[in-house]
Amino acid sequence: MTSLKTKLYSAFDSLLTKLKLELFYHYSTDPNLLDEIDKLRKKQLMLLTVSEAIQLCECVARCTTIPGGMAEVGVSNGGSALLIAQRKGTNTLHLFDTFEGLPENDAYGTYFKKNQYKASMENTQQLLKKYEQIHWHVGLFPATAEGIIEKFSFVHLDVDLYASTLDALKFFYPKMAQGGIILTHDYRFSAGVRKAFMEFCADKKEAPLALATNQALIVKLS
Repeated sequence: MTSLKTKLYSAFDSLLTKLKLELFYHYSTDPNLLDEIDKLRKKQLMLLTVSEAIQLCECVARCTTIPGGMAEVGVSNGGSALLIAQRKGTNTLHLFDTFEGLPENDAYGTYFKKNQYKASMENTQQLLKKYEQIHWHVGLFPATAEGIIEKFSFVHLDVDLYASTLDALKFFYPKMAQGGIILTHDYRFSAGVRKAFMEFCADKKEAPLALATNQALIVKLS
């Protein structure tokens, strides 16, 4: 039932968002964005809804003027990474994934299963081959992030589970530049993602902002 509801939500959201935004984006500085998102979704290269993909692109565009690299943890088939790579400017982009799917679920919700979202590393890397300043970190995060010391302006998390989300927040939060954004997927659908954000931010100045999509973000204040 959950899967059916998710599919129906995704289909309805895609249609409604396109009807509402097509005219606006026709006259915007990114007039091909909706068509681009549609193509990625039809090729099953990402599971983000249309509105979620637009939100991702808006955050990336906002952060290109902030010094620091960008990152995505949970790359899978590479659709969202491609949207970031196309809009990141000269910023470096660090991509983290095992390409073996999700690890064992950590008991905060039963929707996600072990090895879910397994993807081809070769196909994903081929999708982004023409973009420069891409750094691949294949394996289990955060071990694959060892040695990275640079600041970050934008981070996209799509890791679904409590422990993975908490590990990512612990690693990236101290490295975020002022004004930098951490955007997460599955904030509404995954109890584990919400729990990780609420626990981590409990003693921080920043509070997670839940969006109207299945996303939330925090903006580093200092």
